[in-house]
Amino acid sequence: MINKKIIFIVLIMFMLTGCSMNEIEEYAIVSGIGIDYNDDKFVVTYEIYKENNGQTTSLTSITKSGEGKTLSSAVSSINNKMYQNPYLNHCLLIILDENVINSKLDEVFNYLMHDVRIRSSCFIVSTQSTTSKELLEQSQNINQVISYNIYKKLDQSPSQVSIWNNSHFDFVMNEKIDKNGVAIIPIVSYKEDLSITNVYIIDNENKVFYGSKQDIFIFQLFNNSVDEGLIKLDDKYIYLKSLKSNMNINNETLNLKVYLQLLSYDDLNIDLNNKEEKKQFIDKLEILLENMIQETFKKYQEYKVDAFYVYKNIERYNQLLYQEIEQNYIEFYQTIKLNLNIKIDLLTSGLSEERIE
Repeated sequence: MINKKIIFIVLIMFMLTGCSMNEIEEYAIVSGIGIDYNDDKFVVTYEIYKENNGQTTSLTSITKSGEGKTLSSAVSSINNKMYQNPYLNHCLLIILDENVINSKLDEVFNYLMHDVRIRSSCFIVSTQSTTSKELLEQSQNINQVISYNIYKKLDQSPSQVSIWNNSHFDFVMNEKIDKNGVAIIPIVSYKEDLSITNVYIIDNENKVFYGSKQDIFIFQLFNNSVDEGLIKLDDKYIYLKSLKSNMNINNETLNLKVYLQLLSYDDLNIDLNNKEEKKQFIDKLEILLENMIQETFKKYQEYKVDAFYVYKNIERYNQLLYQEIEQNYIEFYQTIKLNLNIKIDLLTSGLSEERIE
């Protein structure tokens, strides 16, 4: 059904522009773009939708790659190898390797910003210990469209606020321009399944910081987007969901209220009908979360990177303070004290003790 929907949308788009079926066949629909930089040259890879025996229900993909001293020459190299014209308007994903992240980000972003075919809603992600070309070529082994599967994992329904919304192309571009902007780029791997292993945090001066899985969880708490967050307490797994979070700044104190709900637990041997036992468990869990949040927040204060968008919160909700600290925001940010108020709703029924993989 999903594969049919992809082809249907693309066909309708072409027909509305007055294209004939013969003209449609002239285009190769690109799902994902990989950009690597090795040995003083760029390597660009397209993942292209492919129909097997003309059936949309068995949609897979192929890859085409080209290289060159510049990004534009690498793209031209691909085009020269293709008998169809690449159609980039429906590209879902752009994958950058570590070398691009660390040394060629401005050059790549400048090129992408001037390509009107790149959609603002596509995601930007990165790889680690592998190239984007190698990642996309795995589609040949698993018979799936890699970039589309990654996109599905990152994309949330309109009713949900997700930290990965900050990894959309237009958001990342705007953050790079913003004086105190911070771009968050997920690091993905794809073996048997997609895994978001860590994140890159990149400020507007291209300083790159490495974020852990714990950081991702804390980012999501700040953004009220933990759909199913996993933490460990006494070597047992606990699954939590955000209900809501509120942030406000009072003088030099950041007040954060986080409301969570326990989804499930892994054999904690907790008697939820015992009030004392229940209270001890909740207290212990709240202390654990508070320590995690404080530790992560202090780390990014030391980095001088506002990965939690405190600046944007002040700009939006506290104009008087914003005018005071606008010119010296980073110095102000490093002195902020974090005041936490964590509330956990521990249900007494409906909890699954089955591990969620």
